[in-house]
Amino acid sequence: MRQGFRDRRRFFRVAVSLNGRLMATDGRDYPCHTLDASPGSLRLATAAPLSPGDQIVVYCEELGRLKGHVSRLAEDGSFGVALDVTPLKREKLAEVLIWKINGGDDEGLGSRRAARRSERAPVECVLEDGRRFQADLIDVSLVGAALKTAERPLIGSWIKVGRQIGRVARYFEGGVGVDFSTPQAVAPDAEPEG
Repeated sequence: MRQGFRDRRRFFRVAVSLNGRLMATDGRDYPCHTLDASPGSLRLATAAPLSPGDQIVVYCEELGRLKGHVSRLAEDGSFGVALDVTPLKREKLAEVLIWKINGGDDEGLGSRRAARRSERAPVECVLEDGRRFQADLIDVSLVGAALKTAERPLIGSWIKVGRQIGRVARYFEGGVGVDFSTPQAVAPDAEPEG
C-alpha cells in the first residue's frame, strides 16, 4: 500500500452476487451483476458502455431500484457506482446487506422474525435519559413494534414501550421501529413498575 493512502469509503462493503438490470444514460436497458455493495455504493459488472459521471438506474430484486452515478472504472472492467439514496433507503440497504452476510433465507428479507398484529393504541414511551412521550402503537410482535410519533430518538438508543424494553432500530415516515430482540439484561435500569 502506498504511503499516506487512506480508504475513503464511508460504509462497510460486502461481497454480494446479485443479478439485475441497469438503465444507462442513453435510456437503454442492460443486464448487470453486483460484485460487492455497501449502503452507499455498488461495484457492477455489465456490458453497458459507461463513463465516470454517467447517471444510471439499477434494479436488483433484493436491493430494489437504486439511482446513482458511475464513480470510477476498475481495471477488471467493473464499474464503481455512488448511490444517490435517502438516509432511509441507505438504512434499508444496510439491513439487506446484513441479511445477506448472515446467509439470508429462502423466504427473503420480507419475511418477519415473528408475526405482527395491528394494535392501534396510545402507549407511553420512556427514553434512556428519562424523557417521556406518548406515541401511537401501529403494530407489535414479540420482537418489535412500530410507533407513530414525531419524536426521533437516536438509532440504537434504549426505549421502554409500555412495559417492554428495546432499542430504536429505524426511522420511517411518521415514526420509529423498535427492536425488542436485543437482550434486556444489558438494558439500563428501568424504573420500578407500580
